[in-house]
Amino acid sequence: MSKGSSTIAGYYYYLGWQAALCHGPIDAVTRIVFADRTAWSGAAMDTEIAIDQPGLFGGESKEGGVSGQVSILSGKATQTQDSYLAGVLGEASIPAFRGVCTLLFKSFYYALHNPYMKAMAIQAQRTNIDSQGAPMWYLAKARIGDDMNPAHGIRELYTDRNWGMGLAASLIDEASFMAAADTLYNEGNGFSLIWEQAQSIDDLINMVLVQIDGVIRTDIATGKIQIKLVRDDYSVNDLLSISENNVIAFESFQRSGWEDTINEVALIYHDEGTDQDKPVIVHDIGNQQIQGRRISKTLQMPGISNATLAQKVAQRELRVSSTPLSAIRLKCNRTVWGLNKGDVFKFSWNKYGIADVVYRIGDIDFGTINDSAIIITAVEDVFAFPASVYYTPIDSLWADSPSAPVAATYQRVYEATYWDSVFNLSAADHAQLGANFAFVAACAVKPKSDFFGFDLQTRVGAAAYAPAGSGQFCPTATVTAALGLAVSNAAIAIANGYNLDQVAVGRYALLDDELVAVTTIDLVNSTVSLDRGVLDTVPVAHAAGARLYFIDDHQAFETLERISGETVNAKILPTAPLGKLDLADAAELTVSLTGRAQKPYAPGNVKLNGDAYPAAALSGAITVTWSHRDRLQQTASLVPQSAGNIGPESGVSYTVSLYDGATLKEQATGLTGTTHTFALFTLTDPRVELFAVRDGINSHQTHVIGFGWA
Repeated sequence: MSKGSSTIAGYYYYLGWQAALCHGPIDAVTRIVFADRTAWSGAAMDTEIAIDQPGLFGGESKEGGVSGQVSILSGKATQTQDSYLAGVLGEASIPAFRGVCTLLFKSFYYALHNPYMKAMAIQAQRTNIDSQGAPMWYLAKARIGDDMNPAHGIRELYTDRNWGMGLAASLIDEASFMAAADTLYNEGNGFSLIWEQAQSIDDLINMVLVQIDGVIRTDIATGKIQIKLVRDDYSVNDLLSISENNVIAFESFQRSGWEDTINEVALIYHDEGTDQDKPVIVHDIGNQQIQGRRISKTLQMPGISNATLAQKVAQRELRVSSTPLSAIRLKCNRTVWGLNKGDVFKFSWNKYGIADVVYRIGDIDFGTINDSAIIITAVEDVFAFPASVYYTPIDSLWADSPSAPVAATYQRVYEATYWDSVFNLSAADHAQLGANFAFVAACAVKPKSDFFGFDLQTRVGAAAYAPAGSGQFCPTATVTAALGLAVSNAAIAIANGYNLDQVAVGRYALLDDELVAVTTIDLVNSTVSLDRGVLDTVPVAHAAGARLYFIDDHQAFETLERISGETVNAKILPTAPLGKLDLADAAELTVSLTGRAQKPYAPGNVKLNGDAYPAAALSGAITVTWSHRDRLQQTASLVPQSAGNIGPESGVSYTVSLYDGATLKEQATGLTGTTHTFALFTLTDPRVELFAVRDGINSHQTHVIGFGWA
């Protein structure tokens, strides 16, 4: 941090480079990320975009940011040579790079102080065109949210002549693929994946089939490739009946017991919003009670890109795995010739007491010229059983269609704590801060599931708004019942949870104006345990419905150093797939800076006559005790109220007061110890107030503890 010196503090680094993404053409590039931070989002192809994020890595006080022009080239068949690339390399023979989607960064500013380029990631999509750039087959149902319709993807793997099997379209049963596409579209069951061809086409098709619960088969009448989805799409009365009249040999019958079932499924999906693998966990509570234990399995489904779909698929898989189903193998005559893989039928067999039980075919052998018998291997169909599945309610990231930018319903701007300043500034920058420094921070909850993040802009007075940082949307929930002052490890019921799978234990949250530390979170039972009144706050009462903002690692921290006494106006601008909220459409929020980061911490572990927040009435002398706190030392972990002495910070004293209603009965100031006794005898509406003082500056908050008087 330079203050008036002409000494060189660092260098800006620029670079031109070309990045090849994949086979082209594609629909659009939708996001460009550096070091896990979004530099640009939108939808662009065969055009030049501008990236203007000079503060992405902390601005001039840290490692700068990124900015410059980027050409996004789809690689279409008519693409011409890029003039910038040819001019830089000085060669007229530079190819046009047809058939490859590329990004060309032109004299691009990518860092300050650090000559090493940050890790870059590019998000792109192709759902609406084929590999030749022509409109996708059955275009109306090709795209599901931000994903491809799996039926379209499988069909293209069979028919594409560039990287697929190259089969003629006439070999595809169009009706079955269109029916599957309609069903998957209505279910919201899309598929997103980077295919690097390290796996075979068959393996990729099988991966998609596992996600959508489908089978590929050959139509026995036409020889065409069909797709069949396993769904509850039949009437039992309409099914073909198989019994002793159709069966040559009942080769096997097996029924699994409860001990053979699974009662918990963990499904790992790849979250599009964070570009990270995440789990959803579903439970069959009834099965767990029957078995008296938890039996789990883990499924990897990287084609799923959002938690909503992951929950649905995990629930489907659990329903199959948690139900004891029977399996049969039958050798049948040609009367069952119309059945195929994935079909269902009714089966009856008097000897085993089976009557009209529905089975689904897993495998079928249609026989040979010399042996016309048809061999069916089938499993009892799970749709014949009632659903009894319970799932972990992890919040939706699903988007039916790209959203336009809107304001966040839940958003806050506040003065940052000393903890925030330590963790957002380098040690060198922090040491250069002025005597009255202050910083602004902000948080917001995602307005819609497909939003990316938000920018913070601020101003003082009538000045123009200026960029002040960016943040990620924070998880949120509300408490279902009122909370008192008492600090307890008991689980607190929560509701209206959103993105709670992103909440990390050991991080802090904002509950009204009280900071709390998350000690446990239970997504199954919708509860959270909290250490109350951490950092520079104290426990206060909260009404039912009070909102928790899980802000640690998600808030925006303004990069501009301010001073206490300033009143700052701020606007939060969420970024959606279709752009960023206009400044004029954002609500103006205001925060008055008090120098919060420089204030001493209030004491902790406060007790009256040995009890924290006593429930029983007190009488006679009242002894107040507390423990020291030290903001300068408390930068490693979030200290609970119940902890013993830390510090104190040099120069700290305490003021403790006894009130009866609005009347101050007695006050002690300048205390440097951790105890004080009030010798009063009769009180009507008593309370104790306690705060810390250093250099004439009071702690950010004051303990206010009321109690009964006997």
